[in-house]
Amino acid sequence: MAKTPRWTTADVSVILEAAGRYASRIPDSVMTELDGFRLQALPETIQQRRRLTVNGGGDDDGNSGKDAAATAAAESAKDDPGGAYITKDELVKLVEWKLCVGVF
Repeated sequence: MAKTPRWTTADVSVILEAAGRYASRIPDSVMTELDGFRLQALPETIQQRRRLTVNGGGDDDGNSGKDAAATAAAESAKDDPGGAYITKDELVKLVEWKLCVGVF
């Protein structure tokens, strides 16, 4: 196994050279899939869960067939994180993404 290099300088050129090698170490297909999950699929899933919890069910438009008071309550709670959660599998995938992009 290759030995992990230790930084002995804060020279910007050394850091930029190391950063240039970074992209070649992670396959594009893996990062594309994980980035898509993190930036689009997961937020949409969480938003849908929250909407279902706040509205008590309903379609993707947030229409649950309830009266105007329920609709107004749902609108006033739209910034409330209630119902927003991720599953263990989603968390594992999110950690995989984080491990791919590194620790800063």
